[in-house]
Amino acid sequence: MFKFYKTAVIAASVTLIAASAPAEAQVFYMSKNSTYEIADKAMRAGELDRASLLFKRAIKGSIHGERLLAAYNNLCAVDLARGALADAEKACSAAIGKNRLYWRAYVNRGHVRSAMGKKELAIKDLQKALKLKPESKLARRVLARVEQPSKLFAEAH
Repeated sequence: MFKFYKTAVIAASVTLIAASAPAEAQVFYMSKNSTYEIADKAMRAGELDRASLLFKRAIKGSIHGERLLAAYNNLCAVDLARGALADAEKACSAAIGKNRLYWRAYVNRGHVRSAMGKKELAIKDLQKALKLKPESKLARRVLARVEQPSKLFAEAH
């Protein structure tokens, strides 16, 4: 008889837990950082100043892992496009600081450093990106562009 009551109590507990699980899952879903999503939409719409501000907010928020790396990397790309080169370099370096194997940040920082006139550092970043992701056509293309002598230098000879 005691075994029957014990089984009934366990069954009732499991039923209550199962019934409340979707509500708990919904709470966790609602706590995600939506600022990243809005920043991404602003970036795709070409609203670069707004995207930069929103990516900065998202980074200060509750995102972690791959999404945090993507936020830093996107902030780098947006700030590069805005011409805020020092901010772009800082964002790319932050992504690399979080994960030294994140090859996309090396590509973007290579872009930034090339635009800043730091050709040797740009080449090092792009070579590192290719070491991490040898099949990357993007990294190869950017490296080839950075390694080309400037037209002014070529015309002077």
